[in-house]
Amino acid sequence: MPSEHTFSRRLTTTPVRRIKGWLHRCDKNQLVELFTSRPDLATTGSLPPPENLEELARRCLSISSLTRCLAGLNRSQRDVLEALAVATDLSGASALSSSAGTVDSATIRHLLAVPDSASPDVDQVLDELSWVLLIFAQSPSYDSAQQHWMLPAEVRQAIGPHPAGLATEVSAPELNELPATARSLLTQARTVRATTLSELDEQSGSDPADGSADQAELISELYRLRIHPVRSQRTATALIHRLRNLGLVRTPAGTQQVIFPARYGLALTGGTLINREFRATPVTPPLQQISPDELATATVTEVSTLLEHLQLVLDADMVREGLPEVKAGGLSVRGFRALQTEIAAQARLSESRLHFLLHLAATACLLTRDRDHSRWTLTPLGHGFRGLPPERRWVWLIRCWLQSTGPALTRRTDRALSSDATQEDQGRWRRIFFRAAAELSSPQTTRSPRRILPVLATRMSWLAGEDPFTPLSRPIAEVIDDAVALGLLCAGALTQPGQLIAHDRFLQALATLRDLLPETADTVRILPDHTLITTAPPSPELAVILARWAKVESSGYATVYRIKEQTVRAGLDTGASHHELLQFLEQVSEDPIPETLTRLIVETTTDYQRIRLGSAGSWIRCRYPEELDVLLNSPRADRLAAQRLSDTVAVSSLTAHQLHRALTELGLTVPPPQASSGSSTAEGQTTHTVLDDYAELARYVDAELAEAGLCRTADDRRHQHQLAEYLTQADTADHTDSALTSATTPLSRDTEQAVSVSVIRLAAERGIPMLVTYTDQSGHLQQHFLRSPRLRHGAVVETAEPQGQSDPTPPIPLFRILSAEPPEANDVDPDDPM
Repeated sequence: MPSEHTFSRRLTTTPVRRIKGWLHRCDKNQLVELFTSRPDLATTGSLPPPENLEELARRCLSISSLTRCLAGLNRSQRDVLEALAVATDLSGASALSSSAGTVDSATIRHLLAVPDSASPDVDQVLDELSWVLLIFAQSPSYDSAQQHWMLPAEVRQAIGPHPAGLATEVSAPELNELPATARSLLTQARTVRATTLSELDEQSGSDPADGSADQAELISELYRLRIHPVRSQRTATALIHRLRNLGLVRTPAGTQQVIFPARYGLALTGGTLINREFRATPVTPPLQQISPDELATATVTEVSTLLEHLQLVLDADMVREGLPEVKAGGLSVRGFRALQTEIAAQARLSESRLHFLLHLAATACLLTRDRDHSRWTLTPLGHGFRGLPPERRWVWLIRCWLQSTGPALTRRTDRALSSDATQEDQGRWRRIFFRAAAELSSPQTTRSPRRILPVLATRMSWLAGEDPFTPLSRPIAEVIDDAVALGLLCAGALTQPGQLIAHDRFLQALATLRDLLPETADTVRILPDHTLITTAPPSPELAVILARWAKVESSGYATVYRIKEQTVRAGLDTGASHHELLQFLEQVSEDPIPETLTRLIVETTTDYQRIRLGSAGSWIRCRYPEELDVLLNSPRADRLAAQRLSDTVAVSSLTAHQLHRALTELGLTVPPPQASSGSSTAEGQTTHTVLDDYAELARYVDAELAEAGLCRTADDRRHQHQLAEYLTQADTADHTDSALTSATTPLSRDTEQAVSVSVIRLAAERGIPMLVTYTDQSGHLQQHFLRSPRLRHGAVVETAEPQGQSDPTPPIPLFRILSAEPPEANDVDPDDPM
């Protein structure tokens, strides 16, 4: 065991000082290992990172941090820690411990009923617990070569009053003072080694001639109390009455609880804890085989259906205009029904399915709240989601679901997109799901996959430290339902891409799913009724352009689009020209373009250009005076701030872009203005939020998937290294700027990395100015100095008021940031009050 973990028994300092002393002797790599095992020590929600080692030591012993750490222990670590807790509780009244307050390894092995051959395993688990600062090692005493271990009071409190399924210690008589009948019952119960409660029920259900059925029922009840020592029941059964008369259980007055004392629980198993083999995995029954072709077909069906339904939700007009949020109650029932009715024309989705898709879109950062929290709008990633290949879209959804700590996506009873939903940390259960699924479906079994669903819940319960014989707990059931809905579990088996994701191989999962999915179509067939048909799923590039100019009428293996006057106007609203549409149709069409379709596009474009915008003022010009009369006499004409100059021209005090927004809110389809000329045509530059650079978006997704880990994000890993380097440099907050400068390296586009969100959050919490370099929507390199940066809705914003006549800094999306670092002294304006 490393010397850094060894503390002298003569040391009388508090646990906080012990941890601080160990931290002082740690190097950067040891701190990173500690942050990896206990990531909440680096940052916990809204809490800032620890300022110094003393604050880090106090956070190690906080009840919230200890609870998270205990929840992440495996079964062997829980066994050893609970044995140490029991031995510590009983050390004051028994000879279990050779030194007050400490327990040796031999005592722990005795409580676990572990043979001497397994001693190295117990010692290894003790070392693992000491590395995460749950227990302390004491130096061997002069009269014993055994290593002694001490359990801090804070850890003992976090474990709870009933470790290892034992009840609290009560002042009961010694075993030899019990009635003879009770001592005989305990002695007989020690010989029972039933592995499940069902076997005990079979023994108690027998009716032999010697009348031992009553004894079997009492023993069965004792073992039930052994697993659940404190339980409530409204009416005491006859067995409980008999056990209480024997002095083996007690029922406090005024309560409905039945308590089984800890000493009798130890005596029931011969002085050991729950009788199970140390580090022994539950035996997996024979699983049914499934053919690889059947699993591949089910995978393609489930993944394709999920992506198709999710895209229908993202393409809905209500979603693109912004889903209203009624106070804190989420999407209203009327709005939810309206969205369900709009999508029903293409696919009939149940209420639970639509709930699932909306929460999945929010979890995958495709939907976000606006600044005043009144509407749910599409993010840039949501607008460009169609432009990604299907395999990238599916793996991105799984990655976001895995790393999210929010509640389950299925079995929701709250309103859709509700902000006051119960925030249950499902991240731990999702990691346990992948761990259990990986153990049951190893990569060597890809040629002969198995249906793991019947035993998946039992294995997850075992890994979580719960009793596998208890009924299916709600978190486990919710995680399994989510996995089925996401296409991770198909036909009861873990899919081949899911197996790779379980082993942290996201990019290999991309390639595997790409091979499974059918080939996409790059051409369309155009019918005389202006219908466009793809004989296979359209390629991402084809789907993006068709979604801009046409409306989906039916989807599936063959997708049907239709071009109408409204869809052409919607395409012109994006700033594209009708020449681009005609050229595109000539390139992808397998048939000649019908003359009626060409005439429709040209006539719609001509009518579209009747209302034109200019940048001198701004001004509005219409082709006919009647059109301007209707416009200026509308009930909401005051929003335009316009005055008529002639029969067809009016001038406004608004800017061209503000006037364009006001006209759009009035329901008019007007081409956006050009910044370089005095008038606007259909070839003007786009001002909408759709991302045209889908290649950049794909690189961003690939970079995130390449760095994504099973238990933590890439940002967390970088932040752990940066925080460890900062804490090892000095134990004061004066070195924040230097640590941030050395930890934050300018990132280039070639590396395809994202700037650490934790570094930006660290700077925002401490008010550190930042010099941010990023690329704008046009691909040009921009640089802004942020005096007071904040992280909001996936973008960095400037909260300080602009100085002088300078324009406010626009929000900077995180995936466009190339570098973020403290500015040099010569980069700051000397007259700038910071």
